[in-house]
Amino acid sequence: MSAVSDDSLFSPAVAPVTRSYAVVAKVDKEHAWMQRGTVVQVSDFLLGDSLKDSKAVTKAERAGHTLKRLLCPMCTNVTGYEKVDGVVGVLAEAVDVGKANMKLHGGFVTITIAIENAAEVYVPPPSDMPTVAHDIIKIGWTSNLKSKVPSQTITLQARKDLGRFRVATVLAPWTLGDAVGIHACLHPQIFVTEPTLDELEKQGLIVTQRILVTGGAGFLGSHLCRRLLQDNNDVLCVDNYFTGSKENISDLTAHPNFTVMACRHGLFIIWLICLLAWLL
Repeated sequence: MSAVSDDSLFSPAVAPVTRSYAVVAKVDKEHAWMQRGTVVQVSDFLLGDSLKDSKAVTKAERAGHTLKRLLCPMCTNVTGYEKVDGVVGVLAEAVDVGKANMKLHGGFVTITIAIENAAEVYVPPPSDMPTVAHDIIKIGWTSNLKSKVPSQTITLQARKDLGRFRVATVLAPWTLGDAVGIHACLHPQIFVTEPTLDELEKQGLIVTQRILVTGGAGFLGSHLCRRLLQDNNDVLCVDNYFTGSKENISDLTAHPNFTVMACRHGLFIIWLICLLAWLL
């Protein structure tokens, strides 16, 4: 997001409510700056994580803080936090959540979050937007977000694979590419829950297809197999390895929905019988 000329993040007409938190962010990078206006979530530690960061917890308590876990677009490990409640808001100022900065400050960083009233919500450029495997699932407030008009609502979340959303009402017209983000009024008590992929499959809303890819070990075939697996399909790769290579699909063999079948001329009849049995 480009810098605003008057360097103001919030509308003076609607004063924001901000709160500071001491947080630990699981980020692989040494330095990871997040823009002000980035949507984040602050949650209580799971028991296992609090024990791992016990030194940081002690140092934060000495500074008068209760250490929390930060969930953010740059966070690399959110396992266990998918259904954990927390404070969802936007950063009131830019912050470095990288490993080097956390180590410099005793294992944690202090962030300031706007949790209600008007705030400018940062919208990543299209190249940074998360991809969605299924068209039926609109995960994340950045999905296909191109323009908004006043009175429309947006849902805010810290990561695309978390199921807890926060609702905000758009206050001013906005189009993707504007120098500023979406000016919106946050509603801290309103949440929307998106079902997980497993829950959608159980409800029959997502039908896993069985797809045969001939020549799947070739250059184009291997890329096609990857894309089909990303869409949660069951893929059977058949190849005689005359022009294809096992190395092209070496990273796919461990996938539970991926099956490889080598086809030789003498085994054609057996292969055909196995193929019909697999498809039926």
